[in-house]
Formats: sequence, structure tokens, C-alpha cells
Amino acid sequence: MAAGGRGKSAFLSDDVKIYELSETIDAPRNYKKIGMDLLDSDADVSSIIGQTSVDYENVVFNCLIHWRNANGVGDGQCRELVMILKECGLTDAASWLQEEQGETSKCLSKDGVLLEVSSMIDGPEYYSKLGLILVGDKTTLSNMIGGSRTPNYKEALFKCFIQWRNREGSSLESSRKLRKILHKRKLSTTVTLLEKLEPGLICKRDEDSRRMDTCREPEAGLHMGGAK
Repeated sequence: MAAGGRGKSAFLSDDVKIYELSETIDAPRNYKKIGMDLLDSDADVSSIIGQTSVDYENVVFNCLIHWRNANGVGDGQCRELVMILKECGLTDAASWLQEEQGETSKCLSKDGVLLEVSSMIDGPEYYSKLGLILVGDKTTLSNMIGGSRTPNYKEALFKCFIQWRNREGSSLESSRKLRKILHKRKLSTTVTLLEKLEPGLICKRDEDSRRMDTCREPEAGLHMGGAK
């Protein structure tokens, strides 16, 4: 059993699998409970959800809308926006917008175009630099950030799993601990997926079940033997 506990966990070694597991949980409803089970720290749980509470893509989108409304939707304005994106190092977004301009007249008039541009930008990294250029002052940018605070419970829960994994390690025994946490919260769908992603858990469970059955049989026999 000790050797099994020290075995490598295929599940905990793969962030993609951990994310897949976290997606099966109703994060807004369960984040606080699962987060506390995993991290045992209200401060850590609150800090993680705070870090994911800003929708930076939406902030960038609103900055683009602000700039468009202030400057116009003509071809000259589109070329100017392309240059701004290039100056910020956002060459992919700039190239896409340039191509879109060649296909659609006054493409900046379409919110969908600006939404597509914002989706191509790493918001957390670029929102400040790009945002200040687009809106012109820190106060306006700060107000936009304040209006885009929507807690991302799904991402926060995933980060809790990762932090727990980094602390507990990536062994099979750690996977068994995680299974107990999920089972305690009656997350049957999540437990089933964990067992699928971590075959070693199923073997351990079956082994334990067989041992329990083996232990019960003599006890039943002794009880029957003592009966009249």
C-alpha cells in the first residue's frame, strides 16, 4: 500500500485533466466549500477569487468602444487603430484588423469587429498600456475596470485545485485524498470522472471492497456459530 501511495498520479500531473475535472462542478455554488476543503484558508480562497474577478477582455473591448466613439469609424481611424495596436506589440490583432478593413468598409462601426480584436489580446498583460492610449487617462480606465468585475468562479476553482496539487504533490495518494474531498461534497459526477482519469483509484477502491467483504465473512460466521 505504501508503494502505491508513492506512485505517480497521471491525473494530478496533467493540468488539462484537472481543468476538465473542475468544469464538472457548479463553481458559483460550490467554490467556497470546495476551496476551503482544498486550501483550508479563507484568506487564500478569497484572494484567488479576487484575482479572477476582472473580465480583462471586456475591459479591452470597452476601451476600444470608447476610442471608436471618440474618434470615428472611417478608414483613416481604422488605420490609426492598427498603428496603435502595432505600437503595443499586438501584431496579430493589428494584422487581423487590417485585413478586415480591406474587406469591410467602416469596419469599426461593427461592435463584433472590436470584440474579435479584444479576444485576440492578452487582457491582463496589455489592458493597462493599451487602455491608457485608447481612453487617455487613468481615471477613466479605472472606472472601466470597476464596471467589469464579474467573479470567474470556474477559473478560481481550477486555481484552487492547482494550488492544492502543488502543496500535496502529484502522487496517487494525493488523488485518493482529492477523491475523499469530492465524495464528501456528494459530487458524484466529478468523482466518476476522477476515477476515469485516474485508473489507479478504481483498482484501490476494488481492493478495499474485497478486503471489507473478506473481513465480514468470518464475523458473520462467528455470529451464526454463537446463535442458538
